[in-house]
Amino acid sequence: MRAGVLVAALVGHGCGRLGFEPPDCVFGRFGSPVPVPGLDDAIDNWAPQISPDGLTLYWSAWPAATSDLFVATRLSTISSFGPAVALAINAGSYDGQPALSEDGLELFFTSDRAPATARSTFVARRTDPTQPFSTPPDLVGELAGGNTSGPVLSSDGLRIYFYSDRSGDLDLYVAERSDRSTPFAAPTPLAELNTRSNEGAPAISQDEREILFGSDRPGGTGRMDLWRAFRSGVGAPFSTPEWIGELTTALDEESPSLSFDGKDLYFNYASRDEPGGNGDMYVAHRECQ
Repeated sequence: MRAGVLVAALVGHGCGRLGFEPPDCVFGRFGSPVPVPGLDDAIDNWAPQISPDGLTLYWSAWPAATSDLFVATRLSTISSFGPAVALAINAGSYDGQPALSEDGLELFFTSDRAPATARSTFVARRTDPTQPFSTPPDLVGELAGGNTSGPVLSSDGLRIYFYSDRSGDLDLYVAERSDRSTPFAAPTPLAELNTRSNEGAPAISQDEREILFGSDRPGGTGRMDLWRAFRSGVGAPFSTPEWIGELTTALDEESPSLSFDGKDLYFNYASRDEPGGNGDMYVAHRECQ
């Protein structure tokens, strides 16, 4: 597999910014996915991550024999993205599955570069969101265990969700820190979401009450499909996951990233997550009902 088995987490019940949850705002179904405008779909593109302002997209791509991190920008949320630019933190190893903090100062990603001995979580930092990320990035050693991939940060930067094969299966985990200057505590499995099937790269809503992810569990097509689950608040268990049928094809759907307002979902659609496969990035829109 190139991108790894993926998962994704979706937006919360409310609309708009964290904490702004009109009681009459319930998201409807997603519309038909369309290709992310302006990007080259001739290469293998995976794991899109949209910035909070919707103007910058990070992702991983396979222009050659390995995966590198890329970024592209645009002038408005209705315009196409400009040219892809490779990040300076790429190391010629597997570098993929980026996750940007809400303030743009931390970029978590998956890499198998030294000193890691398996796919692990790294973080690159900067003091100004208009500047490049520092090199070399740091290994987030407290999350190590088996292959650890697909990180995504909570809105406040205090929780990190990811997937790992440390238990034998590909399962979802979360780890927490007291503030952004301290290490994360030991990861704990999201047991209510995990199965003997594969769960992968998560995305989480701004209020952390909805999670959307990919899984090949029973009830879907048998390949990676998107699923979602809900909860009443941070720390509460998630509900039984629901299959997102309107975003399903006979191929793989995974690695989602929600826009800040929760209306646009960027993800891999109708892709083939297998040797010789190809990843294409799409976006689907939904509205409050």
